[in-house]
Amino acid sequence: MKSRLITDVKCTKIFVWSYLAMEELVMSPINSKKGITVATESPYGHIQINLLRRSVLRQLYGRNVECDSPLSGTQRYSYGYSKLNAAVNTDPMNSVTKPFGYYLENITKEVNKMLSDRRIELDLEWMDFNTVFNHCTALLYYADPSLKKEAVMPFHCDVTYNHKGDYVDSKNEQIENTPTVIISLGDSRYLNFQCQMCLMNKKTGRLNWVVVNNNNLIKRIQLKDQSIFVLNTIDERPAIDPSSGCFIRYQHGNVVVRNSNISCAWVLRVVKNIERYNQNNQLMTSDMCMNEADITMNDSLSHEEYHDNLKRLFTKQFAHYRSNT
Repeated sequence: MKSRLITDVKCTKIFVWSYLAMEELVMSPINSKKGITVATESPYGHIQINLLRRSVLRQLYGRNVECDSPLSGTQRYSYGYSKLNAAVNTDPMNSVTKPFGYYLENITKEVNKMLSDRRIELDLEWMDFNTVFNHCTALLYYADPSLKKEAVMPFHCDVTYNHKGDYVDSKNEQIENTPTVIISLGDSRYLNFQCQMCLMNKKTGRLNWVVVNNNNLIKRIQLKDQSIFVLNTIDERPAIDPSSGCFIRYQHGNVVVRNSNISCAWVLRVVKNIERYNQNNQLMTSDMCMNEADITMNDSLSHEEYHDNLKRLFTKQFAHYRSNT
């Protein structure tokens, strides 16, 4: 595998900026422009609130391309909207991508420079660093009796290739040959990798990805506080396994956080999709016409106690960050 954990990050400001950006998100009023956006998601056809779902809570951020008038909106790099029917995405009636602020601008530029400078050392010589990361996803894994029992992320691939290992442009929003970078804060969590082999299903005659039960092909990475993990997308690209003659690839995920813990992350990508957003950072379509009052008051009261419990957990677990900033 080419993906790896970086344990000697010299620019510690990256982690300070990451904490301050996460603190702003968690501590700001819920459903405000800078706070957590409450939305519905529909895993397996069952509508659930994103705060309460077993799945990790995601919040999206993109760099602005250009700012226009309030009526015409703002163009912003976006990720996830081509898969609105998937379980991991937010309510298509309230799809929010917030703009980069001071901290995310600094984080993305500094990480891009660090990886570009160390590309040979980190086995990233085939990665494209010509474009600075233009999209970030905030991940909040939290578990507590007052919140939810556990937060999880299943196995998945970030980039879609066909069975021959070719990048499928129509099924991808992340630009080809760009890495995914995970900056972790808080309690440790494990990121797992599983190897899959492409085999023919004898009944259907179709090619399917089947998990390889081989301990030598199973990896587990501990993502600790103030760690940076670089997912080299070449690990997701199908390649011929010399021992079997079949295509194999790696998936990552199977993350689980329990027992009154909170583990946060910023996931950095370079994406190609651009969408237009209104003043409330909502995707502009004919169906999305919520005004300032709606975005401030919608569901705020019903989730206020839940949000207070989340803020208490966050403040307790990240007290050392606040004392050092």
